[in-house]
Amino acid sequence: MIRVGLVGANPNAGWAGTAHVPALVAAGGYEITAVATRREESARAAAEAYGAGRWFTGAAGLAEHPEVDLVVVAVRAAAHVEATRAAIAAGKHVLVEWPLAVTADAAAGLASAADGAGVVHAVAAQSWHSPGARFVADQLAAGRIGTVEAVSFVGSGDPHGGSRVAPFLTDSLTAEAGNNLLTIMGGHTLAALDRVVGPVLGPLTDVSSVIARPGKVTLIGGGDELANGVATHLAFVGRYAGGAVGSVSVHGGNRPGPAGFELRITGSDGALIVTPRAPGEYVNWADWHVRFAPVDGEPSVLEVPASYGTGGGVSSNLTHLYRDLAAAITGGRPATPDFHAAVRVQRILAAVERSAETGTRQVP
Repeated sequence: MIRVGLVGANPNAGWAGTAHVPALVAAGGYEITAVATRREESARAAAEAYGAGRWFTGAAGLAEHPEVDLVVVAVRAAAHVEATRAAIAAGKHVLVEWPLAVTADAAAGLASAADGAGVVHAVAAQSWHSPGARFVADQLAAGRIGTVEAVSFVGSGDPHGGSRVAPFLTDSLTAEAGNNLLTIMGGHTLAALDRVVGPVLGPLTDVSSVIARPGKVTLIGGGDELANGVATHLAFVGRYAGGAVGSVSVHGGNRPGPAGFELRITGSDGALIVTPRAPGEYVNWADWHVRFAPVDGEPSVLEVPASYGTGGGVSSNLTHLYRDLAAAITGGRPATPDFHAAVRVQRILAAVERSAETGTRQVP
């Protein structure tokens, strides 16, 4: 049994209770033994809600406790580095919610520190263990569409971005918060592409981008204008090491949830088109609907075999990730995706930002 210390475990709000706790339970082989929040009241409540024997008001005490084997960092992005360094300093395995850090350089520092400490490290990029993403990756590797020539993604990031902001996102309007359309939805999109086309195409070698970043956005329900310093819409093109061209468009909006996505991968012998099976899902947790359009012949639906597992919902792919993480910890091997995968994605995001600022092509 792997003993878990959960940082950011407020039972009344936050991603930990919504996604991580159900995933830990469904994965099996884990026990939540300690929790931490910023306030004693919520920490006590979390311990009671999740059956943890210990509660803390900071990550350091939790990480140092001998009844914790794995630290799960599920606080806001700006606090990831401090909590993760506490886990690494205590010699504990660590899983960090996306993004690993606010900046690519800070993420690289965490990867280096984790390697030096010899701990298993992972980042919660859910699409990495999505049944649909793994299935499509295998189809490409098997040559289903021949040589991959182009990759195109269009998706929405609502409620991030757009000209209006929800009240619960008002503290995300600065780059320092690390919680915006580019870092969250752009990051999850690139992580999905890294998992699906990365094995056959390698990494993106250059990018050219445009980003909408209006100075003011309107508060939903209040009408107030608030200062804004983050992306509301973004688009970029680039080239993969394998020669294919890539294009990504992530648009923000004013809906309470996403309007879906389409991933189209075009090859010499046909194309694979991916959309969410249910409306209003993000690429990282959707159940993927996959169609195959051959050069010669009629398009058809490719059903993801049951052997890949079930998908869909906020905790489903995290469940698969936790099962892989448990195998990595018990088997003494690296987890997937690890901190280095996160750094690779965050360096592309940094290049996207630089390109938008300078108007020039950038190399990650």
